[in-house]
Amino acid sequence: MNPGNSGGPVFQDGRLIGISFQSYSGSGAENIGYIVPITLIERFLGDLKDGRYDGVPSLGVFWQKTESPALRETLRIPKGQDGVMVTRVVYGSPAWGTVREGDVIQSLDGTPVLSDGTFLFRKDERLELSHLANMHQMGEEAVLGVLRDGAPHQLRLKLKPYAMLVPGPDYDQRPTYFIYAGLVFMPLNRNYMDIWDWKDQSARFRHYADHLMPSAERRQVVIINQVLPHDVNIGYHKLQQVVVERVNGRPVFGLADVINALGDPQGPRHVIEIDNHAGSGARSNYYDEPATRVVLDAAAAAAANVGILTRFDIPADRSADLR
Repeated sequence: MNPGNSGGPVFQDGRLIGISFQSYSGSGAENIGYIVPITLIERFLGDLKDGRYDGVPSLGVFWQKTESPALRETLRIPKGQDGVMVTRVVYGSPAWGTVREGDVIQSLDGTPVLSDGTFLFRKDERLELSHLANMHQMGEEAVLGVLRDGAPHQLRLKLKPYAMLVPGPDYDQRPTYFIYAGLVFMPLNRNYMDIWDWKDQSARFRHYADHLMPSAERRQVVIINQVLPHDVNIGYHKLQQVVVERVNGRPVFGLADVINALGDPQGPRHVIEIDNHAGSGARSNYYDEPATRVVLDAAAAAAANVGILTRFDIPADRSADLR
């Protein structure tokens, strides 16, 4: 596969078997190419039949292998049977409210799942169990065979979209934002993080994205991306890429919480608490981290909003999905 071949058809014995994707250029191998197989292409075209792309479904569980004899005994997995243990169930996912932590997934749609989380795809070939869910369309039903407290159960899951705490990447969607007193609030997502190379991404953001799960309370991580300079936000103009924890004493679990809280100031002022821990005392100069708590005059902030939007040629104080 040569540069420029990506996206071209791949044939074998006169039959289309996939679309060329990329080549391997590492040490130890030559002339290795990868393709998008015809099964994924057919699944994609099936998704588009209604004129809309809904995405690839997943169960919404994390699991671990059950190769340890002690673990298998604890889970009461009978001799000769296999499966993987559920360790986390993602809030709002197809598995939420049906699958429990500690369940042992033994089959998916009747296909046995082995103790390492794979299934027999073809002779001498295995794939991870997630592939079985991925090949479904949104809205279809998947049937899980689980072992719960030593007893077998059949669980039916309706596959649907769900969001991680830091969702994405998403395509063909405009970013969500809310601007108040020049502070640009937005939910943290993978599209935003991917502005930087992975090694340059904020360690705090990576922690939220890679290790924390959504919950009934916390559905988003809200950040202040930047501050549009104005007299009303003097002292905070260098604030950027910080996580909002509370606004006017209210915990922030989503962007809607920010909007609602800013409608209810603490007396004559707004108080916005962020995760930035300033003032270490190690140095003091223009480039020091600027704040842990943002305090704004409520009346002045409200009066400044229109002028700030006009100055920066921004048509609205919030994205269309929030109006």
